[in-house]
Amino acid sequence: MDQYRDFTVDSNTFLVSEGQAFLSQLHANGQHYIPIVDSAIYIPNPNNASDAYGVYTRGNSSGVFMTNPDGSQYIGAVWPGYTVFPDWHAEESVPWWGNEM
Repeated sequence: MDQYRDFTVDSNTFLVSEGQAFLSQLHANGQHYIPIVDSAIYIPNPNNASDAYGVYTRGNSSGVFMTNPDGSQYIGAVWPGYTVFPDWHAEESVPWWGNEM
């Protein structure tokens, strides 16, 4: 996970090829890999283009995040920093999450 952002890989710590080899070895042994994925989605800095985070952008444009009573996004602070959370009752949340997986 890169900078505690869901659906990312930190290539400095764990190469994709190493992850694929690890999963292949587990599957060959009849084992399963079950990741724990926290649903807190990092909010990128809009003033820093290099901080872009497609997971947030796609979710935001789909309207899947929880909102406050005034309609603004509900924002929390957890591992990756300022975050939003999927509203699992919103129609597009589960398809969006599945697509990100």
